[in-house]
Amino acid sequence: MKDFIDELVSNGIREDIIELSSKRGGDDPLHSSKWKIYYRSSNYPEYGVLLAYEDEDYSVDTLLEKLNNELRNYEALRVIGYDVPRTCDNSIRIQDHLKPPREAAAIIVEHISGAGPYKAKTGISSIKKIVSQKHDLKNLYDEAWRKISEAAKKKMPMDLQVIVEENGRIVTIDPEQIGDGGTLDSL
Repeated sequence: MKDFIDELVSNGIREDIIELSSKRGGDDPLHSSKWKIYYRSSNYPEYGVLLAYEDEDYSVDTLLEKLNNELRNYEALRVIGYDVPRTCDNSIRIQDHLKPPREAAAIIVEHISGAGPYKAKTGISSIKKIVSQKHDLKNLYDEAWRKISEAAKKKMPMDLQVIVEENGRIVTIDPEQIGDGGTLDSL
């Protein structure tokens, strides 16, 4: 992860550093986000970078703190039993050389590939459909969902989102805010 962080700090976001086709968020109609964009690394495909850009509401300094809060939330969720991506320790300030060139706040996360993201409360039928097609991994998916459900009873992200990987892993992503516990439907 350190090598990817060093690359970003030294060179910023450029077409030879990230996979443009991996973009999620921003103006992407399938994965829209008001303030964050994600790209997978070209040179370190096991990682991605989550970027936040200054606007009329948030300075880059404010975004650095918002992303640091998200990193703290990832760790808090990991501690209570959620399967979350590995992350860097702190947000970083980098230059985005794509159009339009601009400064960004960023965090580095483990790249999670699979179906989703799905909202765990409203996307349960989609999650069930994916899991039902993977008979040989049913026990792994059941165990992954049981862990998420147990952890959700303690604390739950306000907008709990998951990605269902092909290997039986169900990963919780994007914990901007954490609230009280709740219940999830079973698989």
